[in-house]
Formats: sequence, structure tokens, C-alpha cells
Amino acid sequence: MKAFPGRLGRLRGSGRAAHLALGQRGERAAAGFLKKAGYRIIARNLNTPGGEADLVCLDRRTGAVVLVEVKTRLQPAGQGAIPPTTAIHADKRRRLVRTAKSLATHPRFVGKPIRIDVVTVEYRAEDDRALEIRHYTNAVTADGGLR
Repeated sequence: MKAFPGRLGRLRGSGRAAHLALGQRGERAAAGFLKKAGYRIIARNLNTPGGEADLVCLDRRTGAVVLVEVKTRLQPAGQGAIPPTTAIHADKRRRLVRTAKSLATHPRFVGKPIRIDVVTVEYRAEDDRALEIRHYTNAVTADGGLR
């Protein structure tokens, strides 16, 4: 793997380790982005009987519990970028719905509205700052559809 300047330089090494490090970095960037937007982070990497949630937040404006799927990509310089949202395929959406249903049964969340958002974080290969962070509110429907 090519060495990158700055903090992304630490992503060298085995493909799996680099992938996990990039994902964790994206989750931290997404959490910071959501906090600035007024969300309260309740949990990170929460495992439920239905599946795993990258972030669980409280939308202070609506009172909704928000399950957030974070997708992070390192975009190579000078090549066509593949949008991170392409990784939200039908199977992933079904798992997110199962996770949301599992969250809804937790005593802390019973009776509260729950929604599924997606946050994408893109980094340029030559830069160690986030190129773009996008927040897709209510991105996955209760039947596993994509909005």
C-alpha cells in the first residue's frame, strides 16, 4: 500500500488493518460532525442481537434515536471517485433495519421514534483531512428501502 503524508500515513500495513483504521477515523469524524450539528452521541460500535450500529445518537430537535451507519472511503488522486453510498446494498439495509428493531426493544428507547441515517466520509489520498462529509437523514426505510 502506498504511504500517505500526515496521519493517514499510519494506514500502511495489512489491508485489513488499514481498512479498520480508516473506518475508525471516519467514525470519529462523523461523530464530531454530528455533535456540531446538535446530535448527542449515545453509543459507538453498539452490538445488539439484531446487528451492529456504528453510532447511536439522539436528535435533540426531534427527540428521535438515530442509528447511524458510517461509510468511509479513501479516494485515490486523479481517479474517478466511487461514492461511499454504493456500500449500502440491500443486505446491509436489511441488517440496519434488524439492528433498529433490536434497539427499539431496549427499555431506554421503547416508545421513542427511531430512524436510520447514513454519514459518508471521504478522504483524498494526498490529504489527511476529510474531503467531504455528507449526512443522509432517514436514509433507510423501515422496509429496508433506500431514500
